[in-house]
Amino acid sequence: SKGHVVLNRLYKKDGVSAGILIISSQGNRKNIHTPEYCQFGLGWNVSSREKIILNDTSLGSKNASKLELLREGSSREFIYWFESESYQCATYSDFISKDTLLRLQGQEPQWHLVIVWSDELKNLEDFAKIIPGIQKENQVTSIESGFPQNNVTK
Repeated sequence: SKGHVVLNRLYKKDGVSAGILIISSQGNRKNIHTPEYCQFGLGWNVSSREKIILNDTSLGSKNASKLELLREGSSREFIYWFESESYQCATYSDFISKDTLLRLQGQEPQWHLVIVWSDELKNLEDFAKIIPGIQKENQVTSIESGFPQNNVTK
């Protein structure tokens, strides 16, 4: 991806890890793409894909995509969504449609792709709920609000 990495963190505790990756489009939607694109190139196959709603997040509810992949008996799970200062999209097609509409209206949205993943975490949705929103200045808000520090550490 040609986008700019805003945040890339891996949290580990008791042999279990979960990661967060936030990538900026830098004003060009071609700079960001879904995890399927990269993971397919690494030999992973999609076992399931669905739209989900993450309720009780630090910023209300979020529409997101949940992706489960398999490769040689191993599994990997992703939850991801696209967001700008004013909009949030669960799927790549929703993101492209919204971006196109905004550009036709003369706007130049700055999008971020938020990806949460794990190979081991049983309740990735609970972990994804605490991901902060993107501030106007394209900075990430504090991860500590609502984060279960006693369960997962950096």
